[in-house]
Amino acid sequence: TEYKKCTLRASPGQCLASGPGLKAARLNLAANFAVDCTQGGNGEVSITAKGPHTQAKVKKEMCGGEKGKYDVSYDPQELGMFTVTVEFNNESIPGSPFAVPCVDPSKCHVKGDSLGGQGGMVGKPLDFEIDMATAGPGTVEPSLFGPSGIQPVKLTKPSPGKVALSSTPSTPGNYSLDLKLSGMPIPGSPYAIAISDPSKCRLLTSFQSGHVGKVGTPIEIAVDTSKAGPGVLTAVATGSNRTVRLQAQDGEGSVSTIAFVPSEAGEHAIDVLWDGHSVPGCPLRIPVIDVSLCCFEAVPSYAQVAKPLLLRLLAQQSIAGALRVQAQNEAGSIVPATVKKSGDGDGAYVISLVPTQIGTLEIDATWSGEQVSQCPFDVQVCDASRCSAYGPGLTDGAKVGEA
Repeated sequence: TEYKKCTLRASPGQCLASGPGLKAARLNLAANFAVDCTQGGNGEVSITAKGPHTQAKVKKEMCGGEKGKYDVSYDPQELGMFTVTVEFNNESIPGSPFAVPCVDPSKCHVKGDSLGGQGGMVGKPLDFEIDMATAGPGTVEPSLFGPSGIQPVKLTKPSPGKVALSSTPSTPGNYSLDLKLSGMPIPGSPYAIAISDPSKCRLLTSFQSGHVGKVGTPIEIAVDTSKAGPGVLTAVATGSNRTVRLQAQDGEGSVSTIAFVPSEAGEHAIDVLWDGHSVPGCPLRIPVIDVSLCCFEAVPSYAQVAKPLLLRLLAQQSIAGALRVQAQNEAGSIVPATVKKSGDGDGAYVISLVPTQIGTLEIDATWSGEQVSQCPFDVQVCDASRCSAYGPGLTDGAKVGEA
């Protein structure tokens, strides 16, 4: 039997190169990839990595001592596109030469109103701008994760070196924005973004028409925020002379309470805010009275039966109150009283009543349920028609110097 020595022909088409270093490289850091020529036959592997102005140093080591497999790294020293050529017996393997961007993610600058803990709101676009002018020729890869999964992100390039991102969240909750430059994390990423939905807040305290607050008495507003997402409940109360910022007090579960103690009379606007945005039904407009400022101009001691008794109540600083007056005689009967606003424009009220019998008449007045100072007070009702005067001094006249 005769044997002939034969040499297997090298086959570059059977070689493979793969790894992150063939997709992107980072400035001043080793970029790694692997070459597998075990199916390519006998031959030599040669590798070069050329940048715009420099050629990177390439290191090639046999992988685990296995012939035909290599671990390769190169160290790019400049930003720009690198051409990585992998040849087997002076012929390029599939995919070679590889165009690899060399980038520096640390040079990216990210801006956005919803970053830095400010958060965002359902239905309102989240807008971001990434300045990558000095970061190299990379590609920005955004991913926005929310309570319902991955959210769509619109990417545009408004100007060279800048990328704009926009996404509109549809549900409240905690979101995470992951930003990569050619597969490499941009510093600061992922960004945590809290998305709230103030429209899901529900006022549990009902203020009916005619509700009046009182100076020195807390006005409490309970709010259910269970479906509104992450956020902080605050409020702003504005009166005629000052504005007060309020913090919520935690209650049971997801219910919190805003408590405001008015210190002045007048209409107050209370705006309840979830993460800085007004909740449905706000601002609440609540008139506040100070009954201590209500007083009668003069309290009479006597009145005449069957003749009108007029009283004047000064209330110009206690707006929007409901004045109630009750007069009761000794027999326990109610004497009707009419209340009209003074036409003088001074905010005063005129009370008119007609006593029907002699004796003590008790008069009481309340302003929005609070008793007016000086009340109740008594008026003695007399009947002058039942009184008589007689004597010579009234009939015979009087002499000078005599009684």
